[in-house]
Amino acid sequence: MDPIWTWIFQTLIASGVAVGVLVWLGRQWIENQFSKRLEAYKATQAQELEKYKAKVAALFNRITKIHEKEFEVLPVAWSMLQDAIGFVNKIAAPMQTYPDLKFVDQLRFEEFLNNCGWTESDKNKLRCCDPVQRNDVYREISFIYDFNQARKVVSDFHNYLIYNKIFLSADLFQKFSQIEILLGETIDYMKFGRENDNREMINKGYEAFRRLSKDVIGEVELLVQKRLHYPEASEF
Repeated sequence: MDPIWTWIFQTLIASGVAVGVLVWLGRQWIENQFSKRLEAYKATQAQELEKYKAKVAALFNRITKIHEKEFEVLPVAWSMLQDAIGFVNKIAAPMQTYPDLKFVDQLRFEEFLNNCGWTESDKNKLRCCDPVQRNDVYREISFIYDFNQARKVVSDFHNYLIYNKIFLSADLFQKFSQIEILLGETIDYMKFGRENDNREMINKGYEAFRRLSKDVIGEVELLVQKRLHYPEASEF
């Protein structure tokens, strides 16, 4: 072969090898950079995933604690509601029963006074009245005590609802509040009616209490059972 052509041929071969080496080196550099960025991306994603898991866990923990608190609050609220209804019933029930003190002998009369929980001044009012008037005086004083007790129990129920509102569902809080308002109306009507001998106000008190007993209590009971998963628990 001609020396010139030999040189050209050898030069081309050498150039081809160099180009191949450059291509291989370029490919290795690109793959290396891609691998580094991929690892960095994976590390970032792993960190974000852990942050997300932590947020979900914290949220779930808060929700669990709220539900646990709700399970504590509902039975107490229901119990306080029953107490409030019971005390209001003492002043709002159409049929009231009272002891007959007219002809009780003195010893039994004193025993009764000592166990009634009244102040000494109120006991003395009953002691000093004519025995024929004892029943009327007793009913007047007894109503004041029953009224004050009913007002206190309803007020305690109201405060408990307000303090624990965050742990009650909106529908339950609304129903509980509706009952508390009706109880308050019943107490006010009965007090005003008794103090002023106003039969219309007394009848309004009866009606408020009747609406409470007829329409609202059953709805609240079902809502409480639903929130406490009573249907599921009763199957076991």
